[in-house]
Amino acid sequence: MCALNSETIVTSTSGGIRLILNGGSSIMEQATVPIQWFFSPEVMNKKPVRLLIIEQNQSEFDSADEGARYMVKVTDWIAFIQLFSPGKHHIAVVALNDKPYPNYLAREGKRQYVAEIPFRWIEDASQYGALWNRIVVGAAIAEIEVPRELFAHKNQTKFGELMWKWVNLWHELPPRDQCQYRTRMILAFTAQPALLAVWFVLRFCIQLSLTVLYPLTRLAAFFAGYKPNFIFKNTLNIWKWDTDEFGGDFSDTFLSDEVSGYRVWSVKGNRTRYMPITGIELSILAFVVWVGNLIIREITFRGVVAIGTIAIVTGIIMLAIYRIRRTTEDVEFKATRERESYEQWLRNLSLDQAPTKVDLKNLPVPYRGRFVLRFRVGFWNAKMKVCRPFATR
Repeated sequence: MCALNSETIVTSTSGGIRLILNGGSSIMEQATVPIQWFFSPEVMNKKPVRLLIIEQNQSEFDSADEGARYMVKVTDWIAFIQLFSPGKHHIAVVALNDKPYPNYLAREGKRQYVAEIPFRWIEDASQYGALWNRIVVGAAIAEIEVPRELFAHKNQTKFGELMWKWVNLWHELPPRDQCQYRTRMILAFTAQPALLAVWFVLRFCIQLSLTVLYPLTRLAAFFAGYKPNFIFKNTLNIWKWDTDEFGGDFSDTFLSDEVSGYRVWSVKGNRTRYMPITGIELSILAFVVWVGNLIIREITFRGVVAIGTIAIVTGIIMLAIYRIRRTTEDVEFKATRERESYEQWLRNLSLDQAPTKVDLKNLPVPYRGRFVLRFRVGFWNAKMKVCRPFATR
């Protein structure tokens, strides 16, 4: 069991957010935590639009770029966060306005994010950077502790280990939860054998194509005026499927290892031998002659066509400008109506509307799309009961 603070409030100089975790219940039955949010008047006046949710386990508390991050809309009303390790967790919810912000979800590797967000930025407003202070309108942090028994466990027998490897054969990351593992298992024992056969056929086709492409590319390099490598160099590595050997830079793979440079054929001491002329130079010369002959024969006809084309294009541009002006006026009017509607709905998330406990079967008035909200909440409510996450972090 896990004790949760059902009315966690963190107030910064820019306002505050109240978080209701786990429906307000102090008993944690799943490793998936529903999170709801309500705003102080100061935050509501700054029009929060999106929420950046940051979750870190105990081993990641001192890191500014590790953990898990999610971006949700304020109008989603509720978010479901899966936890992937037992022990203590910090969950931060940062409210953002509608100004442009960096991609806080962009990853650099499996565990790190590109944009660093130290928790001190959330805990202490005086630590905010200029950009962070411009887009953040409020923030809250909750701390929870997750029991180990809430997580799914792998089968530790030899057969179980073999099954795990086969099911996750083509996946770089382990499954998030039991549902994803079951989905992979279905594919592993239905489509995966056929896909493996297709892969071997596709690999053979790739190898055959590269075997033909390598000589043709080197001939093309010769045509363009560069001395190529031996025409069949590295061909054997293609059939070994040694990607480190038969791939590489264009110059290393296709061009000569001895000399480099346009039309350079050999270098002996201070003497450099050049190709007298290249295939591409002959082609350009032939093209110039053909175009010149064409212009002389059809200059009058092409001039008339050019004038007509200019007139038509000018008319299309003028019509497009007119349509753009009308569309812009309509968009501005709709945007104003949209803002007024959103501001009125946002009052449903004020602190005085926040309940002590939340009944997921009795949903509030959504901003739009009651069916979508019911479906999403119903889906996660069912998934929490049958799909335990794996402890993968």
